[in-house]
Amino acid sequence: MKNNVGIEMASVIPNFHGKYDIYDLVSCIAPRQLLLVSGEEDKYSKDASYIVEKASPIYGKLNALCHLQHRQYPGGHELTKERFCDIIEWICGNA
Repeated sequence: MKNNVGIEMASVIPNFHGKYDIYDLVSCIAPRQLLLVSGEEDKYSKDASYIVEKASPIYGKLNALCHLQHRQYPGGHELTKERFCDIIEWICGNA
């Protein structure tokens, strides 16, 4: 939301963007498994590390810090074969 790009998913939840940010939503997922995938040059995910930083305390309080994962790759927004395979591997390992 801060970067003013695209339609932020929080914008489709009534009144969400006026009171909360994405890290608030990610914090609500704790203690469940969550994988955030970002690209170093991706303008749509450039705040992924910040989101993880802000959501980490609640995961830590619930002894689930290892359940919050962030994988950042070189490049932009594209879904590369490496990213795709890593996502599938993560899903299969956490099903």
